[in-house]
Amino acid sequence: GLTNPGGQMPQDGLEKDEHGFDLPGLQKGDGVVVCAEGKQFAIAVGVMSMSSSDIRAKNKGVGIEIAHYLGDGLFQAEEIH
Repeated sequence: GLTNPGGQMPQDGLEKDEHGFDLPGLQKGDGVVVCAEGKQFAIAVGVMSMSSSDIRAKNKGVGIEIAHYLGDGLFQAEEIH
């Protein structure tokens, strides 16, 4: 999680869009890709179940509802019809 060593989430407003405006951070319902330190590829994809500012404020609970993860049935499927 974000509280583990190496866990990080950019602070709201620190990132800028192509016009130089602050990005507001992640909102509830935004799609996300989860990466792990030392891994070449993403380990999961999901949807934010609370905003990034709420995650920082509460520091507990489920922040991402995972839809697909490395090693699940979809990952192991050879072909999808």
